[in-house]
Amino acid sequence: MMSQGDKPYSTFELGKKLHEVWHMKGNLELIPHTRGYYTIRFSLLEDRDRIFKMRHWLLQPGAFHLQSWVQDFNPNMVCSSLARVWVRIMDLSMEYWQPSIHEAIASAFGTLIRIDDRTFHRRMGHYARILVEIDMKTGLIEKIMYKRAGVCSFATLVFERLPEFCRNCGIVGHTTAACTRGKLPEREGNTGRGRGRRCSTS
Repeated sequence: MMSQGDKPYSTFELGKKLHEVWHMKGNLELIPHTRGYYTIRFSLLEDRDRIFKMRHWLLQPGAFHLQSWVQDFNPNMVCSSLARVWVRIMDLSMEYWQPSIHEAIASAFGTLIRIDDRTFHRRMGHYARILVEIDMKTGLIEKIMYKRAGVCSFATLVFERLPEFCRNCGIVGHTTAACTRGKLPEREGNTGRGRGRRCSTS
């Protein structure tokens, strides 16, 4: 998954990048599909089992997500509840504007994709801004408690330009009011915004 403006990896470049990031002992083969999906063949089960323990990988630029193969998989028919959203982290003191801390905060409600350049270089002090992939089914949180050197503090999260999301069928792309499917039973966590969550940066 890439951000707007990023140059996409070729299959060869992506394979080389993954081999490096994953610190593989064996080899891998990438088989490209449409819409950015790949089938991966590992030469060693040891590599596969270790890598699959962590499903999300930040490549810088971009991110890579792993999932097990499912029968009758068709990339063109995939409907997802995932969305990339820019998030403003308010009330976060600038001494905590570090990539490791931003990643720890993002991990409490999604997967970090990118840090805004102005945040990375500390050129604007109003708020820290990060691009995060979130699962809209889990609901959004408004505050996050982070702990640093034994001290607990709170930061407010502001989500920019949230996509349309349907709580009936659980996918991004249309609203609940515009849904043409029958209403599904309400699931815990998909009712919209939550109150808060914790992360650890120590």
